Amino acid sequence: SSSRPPSADPDRPRGPVRSSSSRGRSALRKYIEGFDQAAMIDTARVVSAEGAALVERQTSGLFGDIKALTKQMQEAVGQDVSSAEELYARIQRAVQNSSIETVTMTIATQRRCVLEAVAFGTFLRDVETGVSTDYGLLTPLPPPKLPPAAGRDDRMGV
Repeated sequence: SSSRPPSADPDRPRGPVRSSSSRGRSALRKYIEGFDQAAMIDTARVVSAEGAALVERQTSGLFGDIKALTKQMQEAVGQDVSSAEELYARIQRAVQNSSIETVTMTIATQRRCVLEAVAFGTFLRDVETGVSTDYGLLTPLPPPKLPPAAGRDDRMGV
């Protein structure tokens, strides 16, 4: 084991690591795409009521009152949508008519926003785990209910 920091390692690649895939997909993207539904939900899940309150506060700080934005979207789109295509068309119309508030970001800004969200979520999960383990002070949220997997009958345990 070397005592040299990773940044001083002459064999360490410089800059972003690129996938050798012909599609150019990153190793992280391929790794995440390999998650099954249960792993994805567990990874993204907030485990405490206190954590959920922090996520809501952070989201509201960035984008505004989530309840008000949700109401605005429901009023613009309506309750009688019958297909994903119709929903998409109604959202597009609402954006074009300025019926809903929007945020326009470059791809680079979107990537930074996603990385910030991942960092926030990772920090939150670490703190939730530490506080729960060391102090037992958090209010646990129930785990999400997963829809039955295709070809699996939960009643029979198959």
